[in-house]
Amino acid sequence: MKKKKIDVGKANIQVLGVLVLLVFLAACIEIPEKEETVKEETAPPPDYSIYEEEYQRVMNEIEKSFLEGEKDGEIAVLRIYGILDVEDVLPITKKLREIEEGDAEGVILWIDSPGGSVAAVTQITYEILRFKEKKPIVAYIGG
Repeated sequence: MKKKKIDVGKANIQVLGVLVLLVFLAACIEIPEKEETVKEETAPPPDYSIYEEEYQRVMNEIEKSFLEGEKDGEIAVLRIYGILDVEDVLPITKKLREIEEGDAEGVILWIDSPGGSVAAVTQITYEILRFKEKKPIVAYIGG
């Protein structure tokens, strides 16, 4: 069996020729420019400021409901809001432990959060489960 000799210089020239051809073809391809389209607004954006007074009125009623009425005991309200991250764990843990050691008979967690980091949420969950062994705890989820 006879071995074929490959001329390395000739092979390099062929590869170089193919590369030049590819670069030339790539330069010849015309890429269409993106056309800017202007969308006409069909309606003006909503003006949420018209609800500000109603929002304040409702919030004031909620605050008054916490303060009015005869006291039969004490329930703490702990608000947890925003995206939860590792730096939120310590303040929440500290507050839960203060409530646990205080006169409150239980706690309402007022949660307004989309969640957060897995580590933070897991640590807060463990703290809530620990608290639950000593005092009742209820969660309200909403704004």
